[in-house]
Amino acid sequence: GTTAALLLDMGSLQTVRALGHYPPRWSRKDLKLKGIKERFAVASFACRYRLSTSLDGVAFTCQTEGVLRIFGAEEIISFPPHTARYLKFEVLSTTGQESC
Repeated sequence: GTTAALLLDMGSLQTVRALGHYPPRWSRKDLKLKGIKERFAVASFACRYRLSTSLDGVAFTCQTEGVLRIFGAEEIISFPPHTARYLKFEVLSTTGQESC
């Protein structure tokens, strides 16, 4: 698909200020076992994102937007401390869309 979203329910109100992102680490063997062509896998990595918070899971406030690294170690997406129960991570574009 072209976009996706991940909704995280932390169970209660929390003070949040960051989210860790780990770039995908797929081996050629993994891709072959799943029947995914390598060129399609690389083109489907998340690129641009939006991170929002919510108290109720309905009304969300954007905390930050940006571009993810697709290679390397953990990337910390930080923003000013905010009280929320829900975090929503939206993929706005993929590497394949950005390179067109």
